[in-house]
Amino acid sequence: MNQEISSGDSRVQPSQVATAVRLLIASLVLGLVTSALMWSQLTSKASVGFILTVQGVTVAILAWLSFKIWKGRNWARITFLAMTALGLPFFSSAVKSYFAASSAAGYVSLLQTALQLVALYLIFARPGSDWFKPRVAVP
Repeated sequence: MNQEISSGDSRVQPSQVATAVRLLIASLVLGLVTSALMWSQLTSKASVGFILTVQGVTVAILAWLSFKIWKGRNWARITFLAMTALGLPFFSSAVKSYFAASSAAGYVSLLQTALQLVALYLIFARPGSDWFKPRVAVP
């Protein structure tokens, strides 16, 4: 089922893309929850200013990529895929440390990752993937 989304494009955005972006935004919120649950562990290893700067930049980049995905920018979904692929090798050790510090943080992190993987599936599988294909100019 398609839904009309005004993204600056005359084409109709597939509902899978809109769902994927909602999942990415939800994963951003869960990332903030994980950070809050891990706050004492984070601040024991780095200054509050550094942690807030890294968190702010991370949230800004991921929110911007999510917005660009919503707008139909193919490079944004590829960038998000590349960032996810680069981060996955570190996921196991990170989630172990989350569970060691807080079981809630571990479970929230697992849910966050699951949402991101489902979002990636939705934007790389049809019909979502077709929406990102280059537009053909009609004479």
